[in-house]
Amino acid sequence: MEAKLRMEQYTCEFLDHLLSNTIKLQWKTSRRLAIFWRVVDIIHTCLHDNKGISKRDVYYSEHKIATCQRDTDLAIERLCKILSVPRSHLLVIAGPRGIIAGNLQIFFQNGTVIDTKTVSTGVSVPENPQEIKHLSTNARLVLIVEKNSIFHHLIEHRFLEKFPNVILMSGSGFPSQAFSQIVRLLRNYLPMKPFLILVDADPYGIHIAWFHLKSIATRRNFESWIGISLDDVQEANCGANLTLTTRDKVRAKNLLDLFSKVENENDNVTEKLSTELRKMVKRNQKAEMEALCFRSDECECFFCEHYLPKQLKQYIESKE
Repeated sequence: MEAKLRMEQYTCEFLDHLLSNTIKLQWKTSRRLAIFWRVVDIIHTCLHDNKGISKRDVYYSEHKIATCQRDTDLAIERLCKILSVPRSHLLVIAGPRGIIAGNLQIFFQNGTVIDTKTVSTGVSVPENPQEIKHLSTNARLVLIVEKNSIFHHLIEHRFLEKFPNVILMSGSGFPSQAFSQIVRLLRNYLPMKPFLILVDADPYGIHIAWFHLKSIATRRNFESWIGISLDDVQEANCGANLTLTTRDKVRAKNLLDLFSKVENENDNVTEKLSTELRKMVKRNQKAEMEALCFRSDECECFFCEHYLPKQLKQYIESKE
């Protein structure tokens, strides 16, 4: 709370100087200043809610003005210096680069080889994908899940033993640059294989799904969002839907505005995501993937044993 109070005090002092004309703003610094105060606003909200946020998520919350994550990272560093507090006191974490497991070998220019099949818990996405020499895989599809927790849940329930020709990945929320580079590299190696996205049924998850799909989209339409949806949770009779927050509603509105401007007549994925967003807003509901993991009437994992295999089967059959 001390960091929050310092932030509020600094804001008041800045506004006082600004109104008294003791600070002269220059055009060349106006953009940097706008980014800084937007970052202050984002972090202040997180401190008020007592919720942590990754540096990557700060950037994605303010990527309209900031042209790259470095812009928001510098703003965070500047704020820490001004307040004389470490980044941890602002509840801002560096955040993981992502994790990967399954049917894949990564060969580096220095001779190092990473075989993701040999590490049961998965391996971190390489920090410098540009140092990769080539990839080797017999995978039939790539499955990207939003959360590390779901990634590890699938690993624990031997998902890759049941689907050995799958590459399983998690970007830990919004993907890092390294994660996105790996995904695009995999797309080049697997141009005719499906890349499937699995996220929470909330505006944040839909945003992540759209970001992934936009970055790897091809004319062949081998990319798809496969869930979860509010209807999935309802059909599973889990009764675990949550109410949309004010922030959820704002994000949903912004996304719907964004999707409406996407000029692509064949963009079926964006249309599906828009439909799901409208359902969320209309029902004022959202749901997490964890809601499908365990149902009160079953001992096994419904998500791993029934839901996900069914979604994969339906997708494959739709392409035959």
